[in-house]
Amino acid sequence: TSQAAPHVAAIVAMMQSVAPKPYPPATIAHLLAHTARMFPLGVDRPLGAGIADAGAAVQAAILGHVPVPSATLLSTYAPTMHVHALQGQSRHFRVAVPAGTARLILRTYGGAGDVDLFVRHGEAASPDAHDHASIRPGNNSVVVIDAPQAGDHYLALHGTQAYSAVQVRATLE
Repeated sequence: TSQAAPHVAAIVAMMQSVAPKPYPPATIAHLLAHTARMFPLGVDRPLGAGIADAGAAVQAAILGHVPVPSATLLSTYAPTMHVHALQGQSRHFRVAVPAGTARLILRTYGGAGDVDLFVRHGEAASPDAHDHASIRPGNNSVVVIDAPQAGDHYLALHGTQAYSAVQVRATLE
């Protein structure tokens, strides 16, 4: 924290310098948290929003909202491990589905907290815009799509509560 404080203060100064009008502290906190990148290594407990991303935070300050980040490509051979987010925050992934795939199975499991899984073909998924969803308490979610359309399927792992150390897996059959 002794090194994080001056870095975050500098990011806030840059955000306020490009803001159309000064943002209140709650708005700054929201923009900072929701533009943070995931930690590169697994965390076994809630540890905050992630690594502050100055460029994304400044862009959000210019826009006045947090744009949907680029989706991370999921391997269909191994799970992506140690996904984490704050309550109300989403992490975005995509899986490329080739033509002729019989079934796409998407799962989240493990870790702590409460995550919901939202899936959409061709466009970013969210709690408000999705084709399929798995909403249940905890982190064990599954979406099965028989005869999925070819192309990119986008996932949003949305924190109903803060979550950490969650794994996400895509399987093609």
